[in-house]
Amino acid sequence: MLTKSIRCLLLFALLLPVYAASGKILHDWQFNDRRDTPLSGTLNTASRFTNWDGNLANSRATGDGLFRIRRDGGGNNRRFDLGNTGDADEFFLVVEIAGWNFTNTQGRNPNIRFEFMNEPARTNTTETTAGMRLERMPNGLVSMQGFASGTAAPGGQASDPRPLFNSYMNQKLTMVTSYSKSLNQYVVHFRVGDGPWYEFFRGHTSGVRDAKSVRMRVFGDFDGGGRNYFNIERLYVSTEFPKDAPISRERLWREVQEEQLDKFVFSPSEGVEMDIYYYTPENLTPESPVVMVLHGVNRDADRYLRQWRSLAAEYGFLLIVPEFSQDNFPGDRGYIMGKVFDSDGERNPRETWAYSALEPLFDEVLDRFENSNEGYYLYGHSAGSQFVHRMNYFVPDARFIHAVSANAGWYTLPTHEIDFPYGLNNTGVSEEELKHALSQPMLILLGEEDNDPNHRHLRRAPEAMEQGAHRFARGNNYYKRGQEAAEELGVEFGWQIQTVPGVAHNNAHMAVEAAAFLFKNKNEN
Repeated sequence: MLTKSIRCLLLFALLLPVYAASGKILHDWQFNDRRDTPLSGTLNTASRFTNWDGNLANSRATGDGLFRIRRDGGGNNRRFDLGNTGDADEFFLVVEIAGWNFTNTQGRNPNIRFEFMNEPARTNTTETTAGMRLERMPNGLVSMQGFASGTAAPGGQASDPRPLFNSYMNQKLTMVTSYSKSLNQYVVHFRVGDGPWYEFFRGHTSGVRDAKSVRMRVFGDFDGGGRNYFNIERLYVSTEFPKDAPISRERLWREVQEEQLDKFVFSPSEGVEMDIYYYTPENLTPESPVVMVLHGVNRDADRYLRQWRSLAAEYGFLLIVPEFSQDNFPGDRGYIMGKVFDSDGERNPRETWAYSALEPLFDEVLDRFENSNEGYYLYGHSAGSQFVHRMNYFVPDARFIHAVSANAGWYTLPTHEIDFPYGLNNTGVSEEELKHALSQPMLILLGEEDNDPNHRHLRRAPEAMEQGAHRFARGNNYYKRGQEAAEELGVEFGWQIQTVPGVAHNNAHMAVEAAAFLFKNKNEN
């Protein structure tokens, strides 16, 4: 296990536009400036596009082949265009980090990203092709993540935020993002010291993505005093994987196809067949908990499985991720509103509801995996979060042990004074069923940075805007309305609320907190 400390050093200096005689090195930034060379002076030699400001003034060369990135507070994104990748079809972005220190950070979690971009000097994050990053997590550990954007990856792809390193590390970490234009594939690898290489994440990007340029971005607050930092030794772009890597091109591109995930087909009602993705950790037993995860608006159950499976391995639970396809459950009415009503507002048969699929699916899981549990844990993020909190109203006999509703965009409030879907009027949900829903164990999990009032998937209907300007405000409002309803109806309120510092609309980060809430924290108490 990779648990040794790492102390973050990351950046670049002299741009040596060396296209070596072998044709392998496209760009090479080595941090061998004399001591105290400022970051602005270093990068201005490498790039025509910089936008440094005062809070990076303490970032300087250390004089021993490293560059130390520090920050004096201020959470804004800082972007640096590092140059073009040329006409190569396959290339590799290699970052050698000597270490970091994040033992005193406050505020938003600092992170640094290295990425291929579709165009140079663009600030729109949707221009990202593929990349990798290091980030201090809310629990103080430092995670690595691979990510990509593009139409072949709706809404983007992101790996689990793993492995988790310590907040201080002085051992070398090397990260590589490999990219093939012709195959529209990328792979992220890493190694610690001279240890073995690990394939960390892979995926596809859109054909319109061609990774023309290289960019670094720095986010978040460090500590306001410059004590916390990343140290970077070297960054380069090559047409070959690092020399000492025992990874053949064949393994990278011909054998590295879309990963085959385990799944089975399940029919919850006549004429409906659903793909059910699952993951069984090595330590699985018949008594292992069952966790059902509900995907977001992109209906990408496979991505959610990838983001949850390391947590399943860590905590030893059976992971089940059903896919509610557009064909079977079209649009918002079919998925987040549960297919309870048709387009004319008429109530559909209960067995055809999306909300009704999970109970028979749980029975199937018990039989298929010889599991002995009497209930399951339920988690949904974004659109999946909307599914979870509404299912709590409409399926009073649901056997979930604890539900987690994370970062929903808007809510069905627990009141009969507002028409559905913003309230329960005309739904057929009785007062007794509402009382039951309010008493159920459900966590409202909110990323504190999920506060973008202009997010592209955020509903802006007047009824939604009355719930708050953004997801974080709406989630707090939903919990408060639940408290008030429980008090008015005289029932014990079963909901809880928890916020996650430094996290925005990111399922991978929210999943870590949800799994800890459901399993780790309870086991420690």
